Amino acid sequence: MPYITKTAPATDPVPQPHAPAQSPANASANARVQVAERQEARRRQILDAAAHLFYTKGYPGMTMNDLCRVLGVTKPAVYYYFTDKNEIFDILCRESATACLPVIRETADPTLPVRERLQRCLLEMARRCVACHLGATLGFRDNKYLCPDTLAWLERMARDFYRDLYALLEEGKAAGVFSYGDARVTAHAIGSVIGFMYTWHQPGHGDDEALAQELCTNMMKLVLPSQVDTEKPG
Repeated sequence: MPYITKTAPATDPVPQPHAPAQSPANASANARVQVAERQEARRRQILDAAAHLFYTKGYPGMTMNDLCRVLGVTKPAVYYYFTDKNEIFDILCRESATACLPVIRETADPTLPVRERLQRCLLEMARRCVACHLGATLGFRDNKYLCPDTLAWLERMARDFYRDLYALLEEGKAAGVFSYGDARVTAHAIGSVIGFMYTWHQPGHGDDEALAQELCTNMMKLVLPSQVDTEKPG
């Protein structure tokens, strides 16, 4: 008796969901967003490469030829985004200053005791300055090459930072928490701990968070009463 092979009944295919068709307007908008994102990524790549070159070669030593060679592009690809190396240099210095100098206004919590408030601000400042060390180095080491407008802006930012720091120091001194002589001298001594970091810090050597903590500890020592002072009889 011959075997009869039975086949399963045919089933209708399961319909697959389809993405809704985009309108021409939405498709055009998405395309513009993607182009803008690629352009911003390219712009960032140019800035990061330039930061390393300025850091290692100095402003006079860095050329647009160097930058193009590192990026593997021709000059028009860079000039599409930036006018010249001076514009790139100014942008890098502005970026680091914008990240670091407003730190007290951005992080000071008025609900905290003044000692903890200052400590948190200085720790955050140290973290930010370590993170953007290349740009910060340019602003301190090579600021004579900045255009006048950027230099004036940077000086205003620095004045605002020190004004905020003076206020914290004077509040702590009035409360008997801090012990120092002149607020202006002390504030600039604190600033120099970060400001002269470019003379000795080598990025990539050691742990960034440990460095920030150490910097903060040393800055706080400039305002905290010494052990001898705290043990003086009343």
